[in-house]
Amino acid sequence: MGGERLLSSRHQKYLAVVGLILCAVFAVLLVRDGVHVPGELPPAGVRAGELGPPIDPNTATAGELAALPGIGPSKAAALVEYRGDRKPFRTSADLLAVPGWGPALVEQTEPYMEFGIQ
Repeated sequence: MGGERLLSSRHQKYLAVVGLILCAVFAVLLVRDGVHVPGELPPAGVRAGELGPPIDPNTATAGELAALPGIGPSKAAALVEYRGDRKPFRTSADLLAVPGWGPALVEQTEPYMEFGIQ
């Protein structure tokens, strides 16, 4: 058995293609079933509240923020770092002061946030 291949190069390529196809099918099924990947846009047709209850950006953890559409770990960390000892955010417009947070991102995340949740 020394030096013998278990699968020919043709069969190895075939298995690699089958593996890629299975991965693609799985990804399509996840999107179709409405599974949300943190930091990515939600699947088409997902409305506010379908990703969970709204969060308060004044108290949310970086992990909770990163789970919102369009926010990854770096934008979540920027918000947490920025809010530090500052006054609480009162409206979504206040988020524009956070480095890296522009109008498009604020508009995109607004439906998933509430300010001053007790």
